[in-house]
Amino acid sequence: MTYIIVREGEHLDAAIRRLKRYVEKAGIPRELRQRERYEKPAKKRQRELAAAKKRQLKKQKFLLNKISPSFYKK
Repeated sequence: MTYIIVREGEHLDAAIRRLKRYVEKAGIPRELRQRERYEKPAKKRQRELAAAKKRQLKKQKFLLNKISPSFYKK
């Protein structure tokens, strides 16, 4: 569970902003959206594989661009 300790003399608005940052960094809102409805295991695997392919293509494009920048600038 994510929590913060309000510092001495800290405004409540600042403490709430800090809590929001911690919650976002922990990935809680993303997990809540995913758990709103049931996802079949096959669909979950399919989504995760698609995300992995997308990451891999992005990484390859970055590395290729790093090696030969003129390749993608046509």
